[in-house]
Amino acid sequence: MAEPKSRRSFSSNEGIAIRVRSTVVVSMLICFIVLLGITPSRVALGEEILLNVPLFNQKDWENKLGYSSTATIASHGCAVTSLAMVYAFYQPGYTNPKKLNDLMKQKGAFISDCAVSWLNLTTIAKGTNPDNVKIEEYEKVNTDLYRTDTNYKLITNARIDRQLRARDPVIAAVSYGNNKTHFIVIVGKDMTGDYIFNEPSGGYTRKLSSTSYQFTRLVFFERQVSLPGTATVLGIAAFLIGDRVQTTQNLNVRTGPGVGYSEITDPDYPRYAPTATLGSVMEGPVSANGYVWWKVQYDQGYAGWSVENGLSKI
Repeated sequence: MAEPKSRRSFSSNEGIAIRVRSTVVVSMLICFIVLLGITPSRVALGEEILLNVPLFNQKDWENKLGYSSTATIASHGCAVTSLAMVYAFYQPGYTNPKKLNDLMKQKGAFISDCAVSWLNLTTIAKGTNPDNVKIEEYEKVNTDLYRTDTNYKLITNARIDRQLRARDPVIAAVSYGNNKTHFIVIVGKDMTGDYIFNEPSGGYTRKLSSTSYQFTRLVFFERQVSLPGTATVLGIAAFLIGDRVQTTQNLNVRTGPGVGYSEITDPDYPRYAPTATLGSVMEGPVSANGYVWWKVQYDQGYAGWSVENGLSKI
């Protein structure tokens, strides 16, 4: 079976009519936006995302930070500790704040004694990160705009949400108090749209609304997923691990992600997964042979790799 398968003046009355029509159009647009559920502080209201990012407490490490003779990880290491959490999420056991601090010193990832150079992490300090992870961009956030401008906040929050849906945490530099700077790891958001983050100064999880933190910079990450003989898939994933899906057509189920893999031979597998078969996403995405593949555990008892364009989230 094939894989799825001239200028003129206006009278005063005309001017009034135009203003009325404009007001009506604007009102209709506002109503449309509200119906879509887009609000200044709650992007994708009702959606809950939580990534299982490990917690590290910077206060557990008294080691000297970077090239500093006085600062320690415990006193000033929120950025290193946040980065260690992210890397350990992508590759469990890969690192901890001390190990990462030592490696970053060797690779030249610090500036001004103990400040992290995010640019250096993507250039001369390559090798501090797991092989399948890269820092996508280091974005400046105008804090004053974020506080006061609804559109700016919508754009910023939407980008964070996009990362979280792709199962990528976000490191945020935040301001608080008298223009102090701190780093945290955004790991999810609750049903009200409140962001959830890992706090390196204490090693616990909390909600953004419980703090006075304001975003000043955002660090985005990108996971590169690949298997032998396949291409890499970058960016936003259609599904998350654990998502419930169903087939939208009769769909092949293969032993690996690609048409070169044989179909599974499970006795419960009836030559293909029929239309409307339910299942849960186990692994993916992987790109091969012009398709994006996901490994699905089907409710009938068999599991294997199927193409994305034959699946839909339920």
